[in-house]
Amino acid sequence: MTDLLRTLAELVSNRDFDEALDLCRSAIAQGLDDAFWSTQLAYVCFLNEHNITTYYSSPQMFQEVCHKYPRNIDACFWYGYALLIVSEQTLYGLEQLRRVIRLTPDHVYANIAIAGSTSSLSEKEARLEHALSIQPDNYRVMEDLSTVLAKTGGIDRAIGLLERISATPPFIETEYGIMNDYVNGPLTLARLKDAVRERARQKIAALRGQANGVG
Repeated sequence: MTDLLRTLAELVSNRDFDEALDLCRSAIAQGLDDAFWSTQLAYVCFLNEHNITTYYSSPQMFQEVCHKYPRNIDACFWYGYALLIVSEQTLYGLEQLRRVIRLTPDHVYANIAIAGSTSSLSEKEARLEHALSIQPDNYRVMEDLSTVLAKTGGIDRAIGLLERISATPPFIETEYGIMNDYVNGPLTLARLKDAVRERARQKIAALRGQANGVG
């Protein structure tokens, strides 16, 4: 990790977002890797959810990077994700995320985000099964897939996935730089592991009762 990236990570960890924004802008002004630092700048805006103006500017910032660098998969994924989460534009967010999948079919988080937003149970299941094949210990994937399977009649497999959550350490994302902490919230649930395990235990009991005709 370069000194500049280390400083950025420390600023974000300390939630000093104004200084983090200034650092990214300075890196861009110095002519450093524009695609990379423009993406970092958008990340900081997205993470700064307590500053409404900055937070709500993040979809446009990701869009600008994605349009300028259409092969920048990170920026293009987060553009689609921000459309879903920040702008609540489900249709456009799904469209963008499906573009990412066409370029990079194994993008785990794009598959997860699509599964979480599409109304199609069959698509949810297909996206989550693919994500599970890549990150088999991702709690978000196992929990969401167990919910889908319970609805489609796969109760035994749903219980098996929930039991794995109880018995398996969660996948922890470490390769996303300043976005690691965020990703390990809603996209892997690693930061929420205790709550997820408790939910899993409760769901196992409910599903077993359902299978046995109880309740």
